[in-house]
Parts: sequence; structure tokens; C-alpha cells
Amino acid sequence: MVVADDSLNIRPGMRYRVGEEDNNVKIIQQRLKNLGYFQGEVTGYYGEKTAKAVSDYEVTNRIDPDGNLSTPELYLLFSDEVLPAVQ
Repeated sequence: MVVADDSLNIRPGMRYRVGEEDNNVKIIQQRLKNLGYFQGEVTGYYGEKTAKAVSDYEVTNRIDPDGNLSTPELYLLFSDEVLPAVQ
């Protein structure tokens, strides 16, 4: 069972992609790690490892995989309806 996580203040228009770096990326990486998608170190930098984890999350949750996170994808990622990685 997945528990919703309210640690990220999601706002309309939020979008994350490779090259971005801030505290929100750390929160995203930690959520991806908790769900079994991200295996790297939580650094706050949205690099290729984060993009791969996001693509895996997108595939599992039936979202067209592009490695970027849009606002609707963020809402799902932090909800209790998100599907965790298949172990």
C-alpha cells in the first residue's frame, strides 16, 4: 500500500526536466527512491539517473515516457494512487 506524501508543494505549471537543481528535486528524488524507482544518491540535481527513474515511473503508471515531470505527473507521483516500481 502506498501512502500519499505531501512534502512537495505542487503548484499549477510546475515542470521538472534534466538540468534543473533545487530542493524540490531532492524531494522528488526521495519520493522516487521510496517507491523503488530511483537508486542513486539524493542530490537535488535532475540528471540522467533522475530522468531514467521518472521514465520508469511513467511507464509503470501508463504515462507516455519522456523523463520529464509535469504538474499532473507530480500530483500522481505524490498521491496514494501511484503504482510503485515492480520489484
